[in-house]
Amino acid sequence: MLGSRACLSVAALVLAPVASAAGLQVTPITLEIAHGDTSAVLWLANTGTAALQAQVRVVEWTQADHEDRLDATRDLVASPPMLEVAAGARQLVRIVRTSGAAPADRERSFRLLVDELPGAGGGQGGVQFLMRYSVPVFIAPEQPLPAPRLEWHLLAQPPALEVVNTGSARAQLSEVAIVDATGVRIVLSDGLLGYVLAGAQMRWALPADRPPPADARLQARINGEPLDRPIAIVDAR
Repeated sequence: MLGSRACLSVAALVLAPVASAAGLQVTPITLEIAHGDTSAVLWLANTGTAALQAQVRVVEWTQADHEDRLDATRDLVASPPMLEVAAGARQLVRIVRTSGAAPADRERSFRLLVDELPGAGGGQGGVQFLMRYSVPVFIAPEQPLPAPRLEWHLLAQPPALEVVNTGSARAQLSEVAIVDATGVRIVLSDGLLGYVLAGAQMRWALPADRPPPADARLQARINGEPLDRPIAIVDAR
């Protein structure tokens, strides 16, 4: 298993059309491959004044024991995996679906790890800031309209929000808050909280000094759509 937490917390997770660092830009920040398609396109652009080198790797993204996991895969490959982008230029990287990416009954999830590599002069006594982007990639299943199907629970000890996805596609959670009967809010995230992949479940800790209210509502955005619904406290499983 690769170091998943570091990879999933970088700029590619922000809700913006382009992920960027000094010189390096990556777009789009999410790739979707339809059931009948064999590839998708990622663009790397260099807005700096010197050429840069980059590496693109593909890893399979799953979730187990309420954790993200990244594992080596050959079901998707990046072509080319290594490239140089001249100053002011951009380069296309094709993400190719191989014969191993067989049809599935639910969406499959991957991530592109885009690493800026040390250039000439690195390690010469100066400080060189290198960036890694982690771009989600989803392959649609055979069924035409995959969708998440979510169950929501509040856990009392330790306080946490648990989300179970029994559907066939991921759920992206953002602007998540627990609201008690008086309107007091426990905010888990003002922006992106995270994903619950198809067939997986995840937990997010609540503040230890703020026990879940017995009469509560969950307010959030799921794949960009607003949600406001009651949520009950259950025993941890």
